[in-house]
Order: sequence, then C-alpha cells, then structure tokens
Amino acid sequence: MKEIIGWLITIEDRARRCYEKAANLFCEDKELSRFLSRLAEAEEDHLEIIRDIAERLKDKIQLPFFITLDGETKKKIEDPFTSLERALDGKKLTRRALFEHMVTVEFSEWNDIFLCTINAVKDAPHKYSRVAPKLQQHKRSIERFLESDPSLKGLVERIRGYSSVWRENILVVHNSESIASLFAAVLKDEGGVDVVANGEEALKKLARNYYAAIIACVRMPVMDGIEFYKKAVKLYPQMNERIIFCTDSIDERDSLFFRANNLKCLVHPVPVNELRKAVADVLDRPS
Repeated sequence: MKEIIGWLITIEDRARRCYEKAANLFCEDKELSRFLSRLAEAEEDHLEIIRDIAERLKDKIQLPFFITLDGETKKKIEDPFTSLERALDGKKLTRRALFEHMVTVEFSEWNDIFLCTINAVKDAPHKYSRVAPKLQQHKRSIERFLESDPSLKGLVERIRGYSSVWRENILVVHNSESIASLFAAVLKDEGGVDVVANGEEALKKLARNYYAAIIACVRMPVMDGIEFYKKAVKLYPQMNERIIFCTDSIDERDSLFFRANNLKCLVHPVPVNELRKAVADVLDRPS
C-alpha cells in the first residue's frame, strides 16, 4: 500500500504542476486560465490528503491492500501525463489538445485508485469523508467547462460515457408539479434529484438525507420557502449556503431578506443555463 501511496503523491503533484503550467501558457484567455488555476488548487488539496495518509501510516510495517499496481496500469496512466508535460514545456499546445489530454488523464483509473486508497484507511479522519463528492465535483467542473464550448462537444460526449464516482443529492421544493418536474429534468446530470411540494416535506427529507443543493420556491402552502430556510438553517447550519430560492416576483420584504442573508433568488421563467449554473456554483462550494 505504501508503494501505491508514494505513486499517488507523484501523480497528484504532476497533475498540479501541469495545470499551473497550462494556466500560465493560456494566460491571455482569462476564463480558461482561471479555470486551470482552480483545477491546480483542487489537485493541491488531493495531494495534501494523500500526503496526510502517508504520514498517518508511516510507522505501520504491514499495510495489507486489495490491489497492486502493475506496470501496464502505471504506463497507461503516466503516458498521457508525459505527453501533456512535453507539450506544455514546448509551448505548442492548442486549447483543443489541452482538453483532450485533460480528459484522458482525469477519467483514467488514476482517480479510482485514489479513492480506493482513501477508503482503505481505517479510522480515517472526518475530512476524508467528502473526498468522493469533491472528486466528482472536480470532474463535473471539467465537463461543464467543455459544455460551454461548442467546438469541444465530442469530448463532452466522450466523458459522459464514464461512470461517476459520486452523485450528489439535490432537493427541489416547489408546489407546482410541472415546474418541479422541469427543474428535476434540467438538473439530472448534476446529481440525484428529489422533489417535494412544500417546506414541511423538505424538512422531513433533510432529517433523513444530506442535500448538497436545494432549490426552494418562496411562496408555497403549508410552509413557505423563507420559513423553511429559517428552520433548516437552525437545525442544519451547514445548509446556510446550500439553498437557492425561486419565485414569480420578488417583493421588498423578500429582497431585504435575501440581501441580509446573502441568498440567491431566481425569477421565473428561469433560463436553463442560469438554473444549472446556480446549482453548479453551490455544488462546487466546500462542504
């Protein structure tokens, strides 16, 4: 197991350095450069976790593990990194080629081995518990960036063929069945979507499940969205930045409440891309 951990440290560090170099290479493309810098930061987080595991296990002599790394698997994962590093060093890398390399390395067995290693650590600290969803968020951020560029459509179709390492739970709270169904259909690629008709039902859901993002209608019977928010945050403070509101119109009272609590509210009819982006922004926040 120590051999695998050492190898993962090397790979995560290579990934971090590749994204840093790519961010510098494409510095004139501000949006792409910022995106690559965020990916480098994510790889730095992964590197910190695997180094932490190495430190925790350094004094243990025997570390049984259920897989070993063969030369063929290593080569399959390392070769794309080598090609990307050469292209970056030679400064002869197109935007399209960058993403082709990125998809190859990010959706290889590398991340599966990373997760297997973390799951094998007994009595792991709580900070490891969100590694799988964070890794899936990392991959989805790449997919969303690809979706924003029509010329990269083929790569989007390619990565959708890969299985997810995690699916986040999303809750839609809306008394209109047709709107709730539409929201659920639009968001199905972001995670598993549950739908309820009012705030009271939503609180019952929260008692049984963790939701990484919640979309709540402001005006609903039984319990409206604002009352639901107040009760949800009192019971589960971590939900404070996970709830997005939607409504037909925003009155002065609602506007003051949203501003005071730094909350986002979408106004019907909601553009599909705006809905997806609002939820994606919430999913990308640290848990």
